[in-house]
Amino acid sequence: MSNSHDSELYVEFTIAITEGDAEAVCDCIARGVNIHLSHIDDQTPLGVSALEGNLDIVKILLDAGVDVNARQLTDGFTALMNAVAGGHLGVVRTLVEAGARVNMQSFQGDTAENIAESNNHEEIMAYLQPWLSEPEWD
Repeated sequence: MSNSHDSELYVEFTIAITEGDAEAVCDCIARGVNIHLSHIDDQTPLGVSALEGNLDIVKILLDAGVDVNARQLTDGFTALMNAVAGGHLGVVRTLVEAGARVNMQSFQGDTAENIAESNNHEEIMAYLQPWLSEPEWD
């Protein structure tokens, strides 16, 4: 593939992620977009989809092999932190089941737990409780 083709495909992928277009995301993945290097406004495609609560695209990206614990470039947030911030319990469950590290910290020291607490997401807090005592290995 040429660089111009890669750039065009990346733009298509970025638009599909931001618009929540699952069919277009699948098409871009099938055409070889690099899901591991793509960042949208310093966020990962998984992080954007998690923040928006787009469970279909979260599942598509996870099935395609995206890193569930990849960090956003500017603040170190993960897709799990974004899903918690957005109050999307279904996405939180899916990410945890896919291996999201519940106790990871952002660059500022935020965790999924304190994000849930500060946003009064009680259902998410209850769901996360069993994982909060697990040791965190960096």
